[in-house]
Amino acid sequence: MKHRVDSSSRGIGRRAFTLIELLVVVVILGVLFSIAYPQFQQAGRKGMASACVRNLKEIVSAKERWAMDNNKGADAQPALSDLIGSDKYLKNTPICPRQGTYDVGSMNVLPTCTIGGVQGTPEAHVLP
Repeated sequence: MKHRVDSSSRGIGRRAFTLIELLVVVVILGVLFSIAYPQFQQAGRKGMASACVRNLKEIVSAKERWAMDNNKGADAQPALSDLIGSDKYLKNTPICPRQGTYDVGSMNVLPTCTIGGVQGTPEAHVLP
């Protein structure tokens, strides 16, 4: 006489994940996240720095056009209000993405951002 064993009572044929398998997946995802997260943060900081440098370049261009239009020399210093307005050289006030403020400076000095940084580094808020 042959005995038939019910396969469902022993778990044969079931397709479920064990706790160990789920734990391994969670650990792998945690390792991947810990590797990727700093890279995402660095990419965000680089993007903010490049936006700030773009604003600084726009200020330089506006200063040069202002000086040419008003016959000003290298020692002249335009105010931000001289450069910004609907009928002026910049339509909107440039805003640093990291809440720094801009100093326009005189014509012979490049504009600066209060965030600053070391020139040549990817996260610097300074003109090259």
